[in-house]
Amino acid sequence: MINPMFNWARFPVAYFVLRMNEVWEVENEDEGVVAATFQKLWPNLKKHLLSLPKGTIQDVTVESPSGEEDLDIDFCNQMWSMDMYLVNTKHYQEAMEYCKDMLDLFIWDNEDTSHWAGCYGGYLWRIDPARAEAYFKEHLKERNDAIMGYYSYELLSEERWDDAAAALSGYEDSTDETIIERLKWLKNRG
Repeated sequence: MINPMFNWARFPVAYFVLRMNEVWEVENEDEGVVAATFQKLWPNLKKHLLSLPKGTIQDVTVESPSGEEDLDIDFCNQMWSMDMYLVNTKHYQEAMEYCKDMLDLFIWDNEDTSHWAGCYGGYLWRIDPARAEAYFKEHLKERNDAIMGYYSYELLSEERWDDAAAALSGYEDSTDETIIERLKWLKNRG
């Protein structure tokens, strides 16, 4: 339980992490509660993160008021998983906005940038498949195995075999595990 005696305004990241820890990855976790708690806390945390120099997610030090907890790992894990809680509770627009926030707030390598861009496209697919398809095609003008993994998933899930085959054409030499699985899925047609 969060200690109300601390001046939590001085520790906004720690407050977020500790408050999320009360509902996240606990016994009988309720994804709706996790998503709702996150949505309530995110605007303040986002505002604080915007005030920091832009760096990687690992650059954020989670200073704890007690000085005892090592909260950095929890912070990273929470940041990497909150979009899934939003999606699992059908908050697709919020999940898309979160992906954009993650790209805006932190510096990522190419693979992680592609991950967030691919997630965005997948969540957009839940709202507007035609716009999502255009989004994916725009992001796949150059080869990108990570984004193709997300796009091909949507095509294969809808059993659009010819479209999936066309999209995956040229990726047969990929060593990306996701692409290898998508090619097997296509070959076996489900």
